[in-house]
Amino acid sequence: MEAIGASNVTLKKHYRGRKAQQWTFDRTSNTIKNENWKNYSLQMQGTNLVVRTTNSRWFQMFRMKGAFLTVERDNKVADVSGGSDTENRNIIMYAKHGKINQQWEIVYADEWKGEPIKGEFSPDFGMYVERDFYIVS
Repeated sequence: MEAIGASNVTLKKHYRGRKAQQWTFDRTSNTIKNENWKNYSLQMQGTNLVVRTTNSRWFQMFRMKGAFLTVERDNKVADVSGGSDTENRNIIMYAKHGKINQQWEIVYADEWKGEPIKGEFSPDFGMYVERDFYIVS
């Protein structure tokens, strides 16, 4: 998830160190702030997920509930628009249906190991990347 120009929030490939992709929960404002635009927080604006100047109103109050990033008052969750895991796809707020395009994971920057490269184990798929294997019964 990346803040684009201190406005829209879109789905982007992870780039290590890109501040527009880094977020912090701010206990003072109870909002999720962007590291690139430190005075901006995630905000539900209509059906869009955007970043705007922090004001701590209900539409900036998000919670992680299991795998879902929610705005409680409006009962909406963050959702990849169109249900497609495609670069530059807008993140919107939508009624919860529980499909994969609404499920998120918080990975802290100091714990991010990146995508596995050739020869490394992929825990998501249970196999080594680009390493020959047999499938045996």
